[in-house]
Amino acid sequence: MQRRSVTRTWFLMAVFVSQEIFTRPLHHQGSRLRTADGGEDVDGTGAGPVVVRLLTEMHHSSCSVVVITDSHTSPATILKELVEEGAPGGLVVLQASGGGWTSNTTEDDLPHLIHQARQVRLLWSCVSVVVVSDDLAFLASFGEWSLRGRLLVWETRALAVTRLTLQEVHALVTTHWTFAMMNTMILLPETPHTDLRWNVYSHLPYGRGGGQLVKLASWSATGTFNIQASFVLFPDKFSNFNRAVVNVTALPYKPYWMTVGNGGPTSGEATVTYSGSDRLLLEAIASALNFTIHVLPVKSWEEVVTLVEERVSFVASVVHMMLPQRSERYGFTRSYEHGVNLAFGMSKPSLKPRWQSLYYPLANDVWLSILLVLILLPPVLYLVTGGSPKGAVVGVGSAVEVVVGTLLGQGFPRHVPRTTSTRVLLGTWLVFALVFGTAYRGNLIASLALPKYPPRPENLGQLVKVVYRITMPSYGAEFRDFLRQSESPSFRAMGRLMHVGVSVLDGLQQATRDKQAHVDGLRYLEQMIAEHFTRADGSTQLYVGREGVLPGLNAWPIPHDAPYKHAFDRVINVVQETGLYNKWMDDMLEKARQEGRRKRRLQQQVDSLGEVGANRGGARALTVVHLQGPLLLLLLGLGTAVLAFVGEVLLRKCRHPRK
Repeated sequence: MQRRSVTRTWFLMAVFVSQEIFTRPLHHQGSRLRTADGGEDVDGTGAGPVVVRLLTEMHHSSCSVVVITDSHTSPATILKELVEEGAPGGLVVLQASGGGWTSNTTEDDLPHLIHQARQVRLLWSCVSVVVVSDDLAFLASFGEWSLRGRLLVWETRALAVTRLTLQEVHALVTTHWTFAMMNTMILLPETPHTDLRWNVYSHLPYGRGGGQLVKLASWSATGTFNIQASFVLFPDKFSNFNRAVVNVTALPYKPYWMTVGNGGPTSGEATVTYSGSDRLLLEAIASALNFTIHVLPVKSWEEVVTLVEERVSFVASVVHMMLPQRSERYGFTRSYEHGVNLAFGMSKPSLKPRWQSLYYPLANDVWLSILLVLILLPPVLYLVTGGSPKGAVVGVGSAVEVVVGTLLGQGFPRHVPRTTSTRVLLGTWLVFALVFGTAYRGNLIASLALPKYPPRPENLGQLVKVVYRITMPSYGAEFRDFLRQSESPSFRAMGRLMHVGVSVLDGLQQATRDKQAHVDGLRYLEQMIAEHFTRADGSTQLYVGREGVLPGLNAWPIPHDAPYKHAFDRVINVVQETGLYNKWMDDMLEKARQEGRRKRRLQQQVDSLGEVGANRGGARALTVVHLQGPLLLLLLGLGTAVLAFVGEVLLRKCRHPRK
């Protein structure tokens, strides 16, 4: 049903174009058509049969054809001949008006026609484009505007029909991406003034002898159609690069892309070598497609993708997240990694001196239970021992001393009641004091050695409530714009807090001092923290949030509608499905961990030479942060003892004044 409605739309477009054309009277004169204003139009009679034959060869009946002509070529005749010859599928004929074709002119309607033709391509899965003109400037302008208007993709087959000389066509295809790289063929008469024999050419940019214009097939007026040996119509230009040099751009981004040796992408030195999971993936593609990698010197991430946009670089072979803003500038290869892409790193919460360190080993309800026991047990002990015939325990104060003293590990008074009731009560209390004291001391030691750290942000919602600044490298401008336009309050808050242009080392260093975070790739952050912010004992100053900032898909930037995308995607798909990429990534991270452990062991050996005491063996020393509670309790007890001593002295002087 949808296909029928689309076909009806194309039919109306063709009728509309034809009606507009027929408003100008045409006069047939031999093999040419002359308009009422005296302009000479090229008759399509000679090329009609071979065009239809090519259209039949290159797609099935469900495909449609878009024909674009210049102002000197009669679309009415082309439409008539293609219909009479039985052109397969739907047919749309568009004629451009104006003249003086240049790639920058805006007076003609060629850009508008390119836009209309692209809408047809987007509506239908199989479309072929036929451009008919004998004007070299028009064909050059078509090549430029079709590239800007994104008319062609590799699946769209294009055919240029012209009577230009072979030398002119060679100059055209070598200077325009549309004719040199896209899936385009050229149809030329064997001699400019005859239609008895036509030849089909295509430009192979990566042939065995380099870029060359090759003859694929020939057609004669007798209906004979011969395809040259070892060639096919619309050959795959990118299945074999024949060891050609392919430009790529990249910057170090561990563990995806790393430099080894003297130099780097910015220096251009021949001694530099590269490693990393993305580098290994690029080498796999180069091996499968038979090309040589050449890394262009670049200075910034913006230059990395700018060279891709300008088609100087074939691909930016470093992981990039597929953002909508980026898709407006360039395309992407097949996604080969997905999940948590961006993460944040920030300083671990530090321990502050707290006087409650003696209080934390037990829960609140346990402390309340102990307090209740200390309140109730002395009166019970007093009542039990008060009935003793010897009256060993006298007064409530002595009972409190016995209960509190045994709880703190002190001994009994010199005289202990020997009644059975007293012994049962004190025995039960001693067992309880033993169990309680052992449990408390064990938890106290554990809490001092492994104290409870303050809660730390683990997701984006918690992060934006804690920090006052979020840093990110220069490429983060695209992420900031994307976040500020989001409907999520957390994303918008992050966009407001984000400051772009801070390197990963500077951002993480600032995060260790201030209440801020640095956002970058998850694996990149983990590796940089392991390499630069690890202590000698193996602990780190920073941590990476458990939940990422922005999940998504990762791919490589390539030019819009790059004709070699299908070839790259095929190899990427094989590498991903076989698990090789994940294996490479695991190997890179494991190598980084081994190197980090080696550096830490060396650092420990150096540090151990200057350390004494318990720290020499790597044991962790307790500081005032851990023992502030006992120290404060000691000072409080000493102060209370001093006050009690002064009070006793004054009381004694009051009772026994000097005579």
